[in-house]
Amino acid sequence: MTPEPAPGERMWIIDDTPSARFPVYTRGNGGEVFPNVVTPLTGTLFNDAVRRAQRRTFAESGAIRPGEFGADAPFTGFFGGYLYLNLSLGRLIGVRTPGLSPADVDLTIFGTSDAPPYRRAKGDRNLIATVNVMRAVRKIFAVSPLVAVQAQQAEVERWLAALPDTAAASDDALLALVPTFPARLERDFYELLAASNAAAGGRAFVERLVRRKGHHDEAALANRLTGGLGTIDSASLAVGLWELGRRVAADAALTAHFDAGVDGLDERLRAAASAGAGGAGSDATAGFVAAFDAFLAAHGHRCTDEYELAIPSWAMRPRNALAAVDRLRLAPAERDPKVARARMDADRPAAEAEAFARVPRAVRGLYRKALHTAREGAEARERSKDVFVKDLFGMRRVVDELIARAQSRGGPADRADGYLVTADELPAFVRDPAPFAPVIAERRARRDHLQARVPPFCFGDAIPHPSTWPLRAARDAEARTSGTLTGIGVCNGVATGPARVILDPNDPAGLEPGDVLVAPITDPAWTPLFLGACAVVVDVGAQLSHAAIVARELGIPAVVSVTGASRTITDGTMLRVDGDAGTVTILG
Repeated sequence: MTPEPAPGERMWIIDDTPSARFPVYTRGNGGEVFPNVVTPLTGTLFNDAVRRAQRRTFAESGAIRPGEFGADAPFTGFFGGYLYLNLSLGRLIGVRTPGLSPADVDLTIFGTSDAPPYRRAKGDRNLIATVNVMRAVRKIFAVSPLVAVQAQQAEVERWLAALPDTAAASDDALLALVPTFPARLERDFYELLAASNAAAGGRAFVERLVRRKGHHDEAALANRLTGGLGTIDSASLAVGLWELGRRVAADAALTAHFDAGVDGLDERLRAAASAGAGGAGSDATAGFVAAFDAFLAAHGHRCTDEYELAIPSWAMRPRNALAAVDRLRLAPAERDPKVARARMDADRPAAEAEAFARVPRAVRGLYRKALHTAREGAEARERSKDVFVKDLFGMRRVVDELIARAQSRGGPADRADGYLVTADELPAFVRDPAPFAPVIAERRARRDHLQARVPPFCFGDAIPHPSTWPLRAARDAEARTSGTLTGIGVCNGVATGPARVILDPNDPAGLEPGDVLVAPITDPAWTPLFLGACAVVVDVGAQLSHAAIVARELGIPAVVSVTGASRTITDGTMLRVDGDAGTVTILG
């Protein structure tokens, strides 16, 4: 395997075959889940499990008829090592759902892009499928999605409590757990899809029902109706980091520790807390360490690139959580999420009255159900995602211990390279890693080659060869110095400030209070950085991207689907971000 795939060669070991019936794929919403090249170990555990969950979901909804599934990858797939979602299939749901359209699906789930416009194909309209979809929608509006998520959460907690001490368990005991992971992944992903369907269906119907001829503000109004409710679990991790940042900002001794840099900071803080003689500084440090440990107990399973098993969680690498605290300690006090929530609470009655007045009397009952489902669905989706990541935390601990043992037996010097084996190869690799050195070296070279490039956001029929992908480190030849970029406003508000382009959330050192955070892609683990910025601009995303939901909860003006923003906007460029209109104006 050479770094550059040969024409016609499978680009990455876990790659799939695109669907002939549903040929258009997008990184929209998938790039947040897996922003980087997926390792063979993670991919081989996930792929079939996720596909079974998707097949079950679509079969239960009746939106896709049995003969339409096919044997290829119609739902999601890995192409060039990156995860893609099927845009054609999503748009078909819009066609078959009365009151919705393919454009509604794009804006709600996938975001805007250069994807080819929807073209009706023979068989797209199907009366039986439409009747089934409406039955499924009625069920979604009638049953709280939180019930299933609560059951999922309880089961995951039981499983984590029953896991053996990974350091003390034998190889065989840990290896015996790995084949059980796909069934867990299938169940978790099924619950996440169910919650996502509730959030998407509720939100799409709300926007459709409050739409007024001659106006284009239904998305902004829906944002006011669904933001700042205090129910989004993944926002609480940002709030927790904010509170830790306030501790640091209020204490000179803690500030001095952070001023010395985040590398080695956890060890310095714990040493100072243990050695303290009871003085004010040592008391504050000990209090911070205790609060940080409580934060890790609640949120230590989170991290960036959360589905990738090769990425250590915050509990496994506290340095990354402390890097977020380091930025938040500099944020002004008025950025407190409680202030934003109070502002949104005060605005919500007016938004509800305006929305209700727009809805025709005949469908106001449907509107109430849709709004309730949109709110509960967003809560359920983020809670299900959090539970999913917590389940992955248990799997991550097991796999990390196995990879560490292989490393101690002569395996790769970089532990991350141990994840370049497949799930089937893992047992032999753990027991005797030496024979895998050549194949790991080949896969490392291919991984690095693909990772150094930006895959196309969309493709149809076949993904273009990596030789056509732009280098990740390269910027567009001419930086934008004026004009207005358009995207999707996912959280209302207007803010002006200098751009700060952040490519790695674990290294946000350049982000200062009052900056506009510009990022290529985000997931919920990025959102603590939102509180350190006056606004957020993201290359990709949609109304129901995880980060968009959290941005609304935190009240941070945000515009997503601003194509190429992180590649064409340079640090220091003054921006005006309008989260209501979904625009980013470059002021120079």
